[in-house]
Amino acid sequence: MFLRRNAQLLQQELNFEAELLEDNPELAQTIHSLNPHFSQAVRSL
Repeated sequence: MFLRRNAQLLQQELNFEAELLEDNPELAQTIHSLNPHFSQAVRSL
């Protein structure tokens, strides 16, 4: 039951994030431009 609820909450969060990015193209572009730097930082850990 815990895992099912956790999956539901994650899906809600992903849906909210998708809506937020659709409504804010500037935010989507900023995240996209920062993503390579974030990925590089994660790889160095």
